[in-house]
Amino acid sequence: NGSYNYQVSALYSSGESTLTAVAGVLVEVLYPATLLTYNVNADNVQLNWTAAATSGGLRSFIGYKVYRNGTELSQVSGTAYLDSGLSNSVYQYYIVAVYSAGVSTPSNTVSATVEVLYPPSGLTVGVIGDDVSLSWVAAPNTSRSLLGYNVYRNGVEIAQVDGLVYDDMNLNNGMYQYTIRSRYTSGESVDSSPVSIEIDIPYGVALLSSSVLEDAVTLHWNLPPVGTTRAFQGYFIYRNNSLYQVLNVASATSWTDYGLANGTYNYWLVAVYDAGLSIASNTVEAVVYVMPDLNPPTALSVFIVNDRFVTLDWTAPVGNVLSYKVYRNNVELASPVANTFYDPNLPNGSYNYYVKALYAEGLSSASNTVTANIMIAAPPTNFVATVQNDNDVSMSWTAPNNNETAFIVYRNGLELAYLSDVLTPSYMDMDLPNGTYHYSVVAVYQTLISAASTVQTVVINQTFSPTNVQIAVVQNEVTLSWNAPVNLDQFVGYNVYRNGTNYAQTSGLSFVDADLANGTYQYYVTTVYLTGESAPSSTRVANIRVAYAPSNLTGTSTDTNVYLGWTASADLGGFIAYQIWRNGTHIVDVNTTTYMDVNLPNGPQTYYVVAVYSFGASSPSNSATINVVSAYSPQTAVATATNHNVIIQWTPPLFPANLTGYRLYKNDALLLETTALSYSDNGLLNGDYHYKVSALYGAMESAANDAGIIHLETLYPPTNANIVVTGNTANLTWNAVQDAGFFQHYKVYRNNNLVTTTTDLNYTNVNLANGSYGYQISAQYIGGESALTNLLVAQVQLPYPPQNLNYMVAGNNVTLYWNAPQDLSGFSGYRIYRNAEIIAQLSTTNYTDNNLPNANYQYRVTALYGATESANTAMVELSIAIKYPVTNVIAMMNTSTDIATINWTAAPGGPTLTGYDVYFLIDGEQTTPNSWISVASNINASSVNDAIHGSLSTGYFVWAVVAVYQSGASEAAFSNVVHAVSNEDLTGTFATKLLGNYPNPFNPETQIVFSLKEKMPVKLLVYNVKGQLVNTLVNDRMNAGEHRIVWKGNDSNGKTLSSGVYFYHLITPNYNKVGKTLLAK
Repeated sequence: NGSYNYQVSALYSSGESTLTAVAGVLVEVLYPATLLTYNVNADNVQLNWTAAATSGGLRSFIGYKVYRNGTELSQVSGTAYLDSGLSNSVYQYYIVAVYSAGVSTPSNTVSATVEVLYPPSGLTVGVIGDDVSLSWVAAPNTSRSLLGYNVYRNGVEIAQVDGLVYDDMNLNNGMYQYTIRSRYTSGESVDSSPVSIEIDIPYGVALLSSSVLEDAVTLHWNLPPVGTTRAFQGYFIYRNNSLYQVLNVASATSWTDYGLANGTYNYWLVAVYDAGLSIASNTVEAVVYVMPDLNPPTALSVFIVNDRFVTLDWTAPVGNVLSYKVYRNNVELASPVANTFYDPNLPNGSYNYYVKALYAEGLSSASNTVTANIMIAAPPTNFVATVQNDNDVSMSWTAPNNNETAFIVYRNGLELAYLSDVLTPSYMDMDLPNGTYHYSVVAVYQTLISAASTVQTVVINQTFSPTNVQIAVVQNEVTLSWNAPVNLDQFVGYNVYRNGTNYAQTSGLSFVDADLANGTYQYYVTTVYLTGESAPSSTRVANIRVAYAPSNLTGTSTDTNVYLGWTASADLGGFIAYQIWRNGTHIVDVNTTTYMDVNLPNGPQTYYVVAVYSFGASSPSNSATINVVSAYSPQTAVATATNHNVIIQWTPPLFPANLTGYRLYKNDALLLETTALSYSDNGLLNGDYHYKVSALYGAMESAANDAGIIHLETLYPPTNANIVVTGNTANLTWNAVQDAGFFQHYKVYRNNNLVTTTTDLNYTNVNLANGSYGYQISAQYIGGESALTNLLVAQVQLPYPPQNLNYMVAGNNVTLYWNAPQDLSGFSGYRIYRNAEIIAQLSTTNYTDNNLPNANYQYRVTALYGATESANTAMVELSIAIKYPVTNVIAMMNTSTDIATINWTAAPGGPTLTGYDVYFLIDGEQTTPNSWISVASNINASSVNDAIHGSLSTGYFVWAVVAVYQSGASEAAFSNVVHAVSNEDLTGTFATKLLGNYPNPFNPETQIVFSLKEKMPVKLLVYNVKGQLVNTLVNDRMNAGEHRIVWKGNDSNGKTLSSGVYFYHLITPNYNKVGKTLLAK
């Protein structure tokens, strides 16, 4: 296959003509691979074939695709392929050759059967009596070719099964070894690991006979045929269907039962082995009859108390019994007097008791015999199982030391060992295959087996590495092979590690790592078991060294330069450089996949590229021929800036022949054509300006020479900044920057702190607190920040009102309180308004308006900021409506007319006062208003005349005045006590009496009035509400008659007292009275 060019000439007698034009032919026949063969090795299939007819390295051939069961498996370049790690099955293979134009027809098809005969693993065995139970783990990687399993005993096949268990039953005593083989369509696997067991049945006693002598029965028998492995330990002797005696003498062939009461007795024996009990012997019958002499005890009974305590009681015989003798197992135990006995703390065992009565004449015969079997099956404790020597398990425990006869060790629920040596509580289970094992131990007693100890679980994880690891390297492919480990119990497969990383898994004995990059690879293999992974095998090293040629070389020319590009080599491991060859000459080495060949003469240039590796050079790439036709550029070009003007200068081309001028480009746009060698570009705005200069050769233009990039950026500030303040809002405006090139935004500063950035030409600063603010603005460019504008000053001074005005009324006092304004900058105080009039000016946030008359009131508060007053708070409205009583009620009697004149000071009641009610009463009736006599009702005057009412012409009289309001009446105010005397009794009419005080309430003074029946010592004392003496008004002897003492509301030192309630106390030898008054200021 390939490309072929043909030309034809005509041959004349005079010579040969010129050649015709070239005729090109492309031959591209897609030849297939042939002679595909295979070889099966375990779970690997090795394929080999003959190369396609034109696959000898010509460019049209690519490689081969390997198909398995109609599915593409891999693509390779060689003529061999290893398909590894296959499951058991039948596989169909064919090969297709791959060309650049497509694929060939398939090769011949081969059919390979993979059937690895894996054995099962994990064979375990359990023995119950003469039955053997086997179980195992299925063979790995099974498929439809696995038919089942063959069971072998002592090398002979005994069964074929489909499952993973088998029971071999009814075996004779002897040693047995078992193995299992997997059964496939093509044959059997090798044996599994073997297990061995021994069957040893405990045989019973033969030819039991008996003889009787008086009250004793003797049994005789032959020894049982003892097995080879099970230890014979003794006998259980049964009497009358109950276990009567445990005989731990294996060599015994006779036994005597003493002290029997008259009667018939049946006996049989059971042989005891370390593996259990035999079947029962034949039964013999013995009759005991002894002529009675002395009466024996009767009805002997036995009770077991608290597991290990035996209580005996019996019926006393007729006669003069001195005491009793108790026998245990034919040995005298005790001589109690009573007909009961207590035998404590007995170890496990069988105990026979009988009792004899002791008379003066001697001992009676024995009572009946009773048996107590003490048997507590305490389990072993502190059971521990640990792994030793990789695949041995060591066990130990604490024996109960309770007459146990043996221990049984269990593994995975099946009996493992019967240990008759109770003095050595330990056991070693050796040479175990990999797996998880559960162990326990029980104690064996004469008639019982204890509960199991705690279960101990151990894991045997013994792994074996693969051996004899070999490696083979072909081009970029590595083939590993190895031998299986020595033990495949619980085998799963193999892990293949490459450079320390688990790279692949397989169950076969080889592995192919294909299409590797150049480099050094380290391989090792481990064996994977169900229980874990083995240590690594020996390490093998593969060095992949393939020199791959570059491809797809192309080139283009620009002026005098050729630009080359190619596709990198397929693998750069060990790569050093690419060699560039031009017209058959090596010109340079590069590490990239491009190269520019510069300053070339005009004409065709032919190139190819070779990849150089540390281990050699590749074949050449394809070749590329490029024709060079150039126009020379100006040699140099440079641009320089002064302010916002740019001067561009350049020098002529190296070869200026046929030069017609120059083109100057700014930012890739043509600026002008000129024949000069410089140009000044003036009045430029902020910006980046990129200049290039090319040379013109008529219609041909050279490559442009870069004169450089000029960056022009002047940081212009904003202008005409202005500020207007409205309330607590400042509005700033300004003009845009002169040049917005590279401009980003404006920055607004307040009191030298940045408050915002914006692209707008204004900024509003709202909700300013009272104070002075200085503003400046700058412009932010990419290259920095402009200068600041002039300082703009804003003065904010708002009179904020107080907030949340509220009030509280206490009597005729009003307390106002409020919250301070939200901003106290410039604040100087508050004004309090009542009914639109200023009543106070202060700096605190509360105020009390005292002693208000009854009326309706409106309050508001303002805040003062210097000379500026804020708006009002919300107005609060309230009413004072106190029912004030009258004061200074004075009654004066005209003795000639018996007319009393009552005067009072009007109540400060305001508009709600409607008038006064006046009442007459006898002194002492002040607290019983129902007894008062009305004198006047709802009058508007502040005085009234009244006579003595009724037949009362002589006595002590009082008048009460009540102020009447729209909402009700005030408390009564009482006059002084008037002492009225009739004309018939002008002498000796005074009684000692406290008559009260007036005015009451009072300010600044009041008169305290009292009368004395005769001359006597008098004290008049004043107390405050705390009971403290504040003044002594009288302390002297006083004459009979009426007395008026003035008190000016002061203490004994003349100091004016505060407003409040005071008590005055009149004290005489036979009279003691307290009055109350109110000092109101």
